[in-house]
Amino acid sequence: MAMQKTSFEINNLICSLKTLLPLANSHMVHFITQNIFESLLPKCIQEEITYLSVAEANDLVLGSFSNTKPHNKQAPQLCDFLHQTHKLSLNESELCLSFESLCKHLGSRGLSECSTHIIKNLMSVKKSHEVEMMSGIVDALARSENCTHIVDIGGGKGYLSSVLALKHNMKVLSIDSSHMTSKSAIKQIPKVEKLWTNLHKKESKIKNTSNSASVVKTQICNENLQQKSTELCKVATMFITEETNVVDLIQDNFQGEEVSGIALVGLHTCGNLAASSLRLFANNPAHMRCLVNVGCCYHLIVEEFDTNPPWLEVQSQASGVGFPMSAYLKHEGFVLGRNARMLAAQPPDRISHQGTV
Repeated sequence: MAMQKTSFEINNLICSLKTLLPLANSHMVHFITQNIFESLLPKCIQEEITYLSVAEANDLVLGSFSNTKPHNKQAPQLCDFLHQTHKLSLNESELCLSFESLCKHLGSRGLSECSTHIIKNLMSVKKSHEVEMMSGIVDALARSENCTHIVDIGGGKGYLSSVLALKHNMKVLSIDSSHMTSKSAIKQIPKVEKLWTNLHKKESKIKNTSNSASVVKTQICNENLQQKSTELCKVATMFITEETNVVDLIQDNFQGEEVSGIALVGLHTCGNLAASSLRLFANNPAHMRCLVNVGCCYHLIVEEFDTNPPWLEVQSQASGVGFPMSAYLKHEGFVLGRNARMLAAQPPDRISHQGTV
């Protein structure tokens, strides 16, 4: 029943997108060379747009990002179109849990309220927020599924890996395909550890005040923190595919430790790497216990039924096809298109926050 509902929702999206994708895949210059305004927009909406000022059109589009139905007496058809397209977003569908619902669900698995620590010297506020939230989710899932190790795919500079090790006391293998990035991670992780230790010391001083026994306990705890990054967080360089033997990689880096459960995670897995992570997880049911993946750089995904740039075709020889993955979309021969995927990387809430389209 769940799969039938998912197929129904996806089919609804496909039917709606098919008429919109030519517009989403057009370039700005196409509005002149291919007369996009007249050839793709319904006549009624064309007429309504001409009646609106730039400011009115801007406010109307920005308003459509909210749950309130946009309203303008001069453009009822445009308002209805914006409202209907908003209803197609994943936030409005029943396919995805809201973040609040996810946190409530994971609360029973040990997810605690995320701290407000922001390591400003090394991470932006945005990056720090992402790492804090995702590390808490990964920790709750990994522990509830009895994972002995976490594999961070596309680990980059090791921010997520180091926080999982230092804050959550998890054994983490950070894997990246770039030697330079891996070297950077090896240098960066001790810096995160140092800042984390300093934060821990400050908190401990406030809590312990003059209690000498607590002070001794804090000193021992800080010494343990300083050993964590080398013992719990390892870095490896490798190009990940669905055939990668992750168990061997873990044992190579953690001196032959027994691997009885793996949490496969990735924050900003670029292009096809997200698809490779999903296939890697599906191909290893004996060891993979949970998967947490946040993809990015959709324009770098290789589509099976689209004409890809030559350099992406070369990439596909190593990583395979990134979209579509499901049998349902493969059967449909569905194509998104590169420009549409580039647009998909622009979050509406950020555009709304900036106040201009």
